[in-house]
Order: sequence, then C-alpha cells, then structure tokens
Amino acid sequence: MTADPEQVQRVLDLLDTGVVRLDEAGCIHFMNSAAEHCLMVSRDRAEGHRLENVARIPAELATAIAEGLYPGYSIRLHELQLGRELYDCTVQMTRNHRILLEFHNLEWEQMR
Repeated sequence: MTADPEQVQRVLDLLDTGVVRLDEAGCIHFMNSAAEHCLMVSRDRAEGHRLENVARIPAELATAIAEGLYPGYSIRLHELQLGRELYDCTVQMTRNHRILLEFHNLEWEQMR
C-alpha cells in the first residue's frame, strides 16, 4: 500500500517541525510549510535545487549534509541560526540514501 502524496503533504503541513527531504544528489525533493518558514523559501522555488543554493544555511549544516552519512545514522545540530530564529536540526540518511532534515524551532519549543 502506498500513501497518497497529496494527503502526506497535507498531514506534514500541520506539523510545527520543518521537514525537508533531499535526494541522492542533495537536491530538495520535498519540504513542508514549517520548512518554508524556517528556510524562508517556498517549496515551489526550492524543489529540485540544492539546499545551499536556495537558502542561507549555517556551515555546520552544510558540512553535516555533505559528510558521509550512512543509512540509519543521524546527528543533531543545536542552535542553528536560520533567518532571525534558532533551530535544532536532525540530519538523517534514510534506507534509500535520501537525507531527511528536521528543524525544531527553539522558540516554539519553549512556548509548549
């Protein structure tokens, strides 16, 4: 059974966590609305482009993406400045060699 991509998009758009999936070449394949907010770029503009070409990302995030991650491995980066806000970011390689990024807005986390 496969999930309906539009339904998946609607569900992920409800999250406060920014979600970005990069393909094997490091190009943006998917992002939700929270990721659009934290990266300050629309998914329509970003899709198919390398993350660093459409958004200002800290050097430590670029390094984590470029390093040789292996499936199941993840790292957590703390207090990354994206725009005017701070985020923690989890970088994980999936089983099919895609990179999944999760951005957690620290201000939103403190309000919970």
